Amino acid sequence: MNKKLLVSLLLASTLLTSCTLTTINTSFDIDRYDEYLDKCYLARDFMPSLDSFANYKDISVSLTSSDHKFGGKDTVPIGLIVFVSYEDEIFDEKKEEVNKKYSFVEEPIIRDDDILMPAIDMIYCEYRIRVVYDRDDVYYPNYFGMIGINNSIQTIAYLYYEEHSYDLISYVGDSIEKQENKFISRIMEEAFVFPDL
Repeated sequence: MNKKLLVSLLLASTLLTSCTLTTINTSFDIDRYDEYLDKCYLARDFMPSLDSFANYKDISVSLTSSDHKFGGKDTVPIGLIVFVSYEDEIFDEKKEEVNKKYSFVEEPIIRDDDILMPAIDMIYCEYRIRVVYDRDDVYYPNYFGMIGINNSIQTIAYLYYEEHSYDLISYVGDSIEKQENKFISRIMEEAFVFPDL
């Protein structure tokens, strides 16, 4: 093999790898919640305002973003989550409010043979996670909200996901288990930080 060709191939491989490297950053400052909402394209359409979390026992926030090194160094938010803990009777009221306010994806959202959004109703880090139904469904799987409920610690999690690079989560022929595994690896593990219980 020609030495120039080998060097060119190695250089091209190195450049391509370095262009797609991603650094994950996580912020936890509840005082910056409104700033976090502004960083996410449609977050204000889904995430409650800080003032609406009345009567809580504890509240925390996590914003996970990535620095894509392709074409500059812009920070792209990919996951915003607010954990709100309540006392017994208030927790039951808040769960009821959530179930009245939101509709959830109950059937996979399909375009052609692609599953844009599986019907997620699963346990993840001891939270029952469900994807909120967006009547327009034009934003799946790039922008969407989820609700997580953990009865044992009386906490409701509001999750907002944003990522521009996915066209689909799964394929029509995939089993429900495979759809959930892809959802967990592509969405939950990549974008959200859950506290250790």
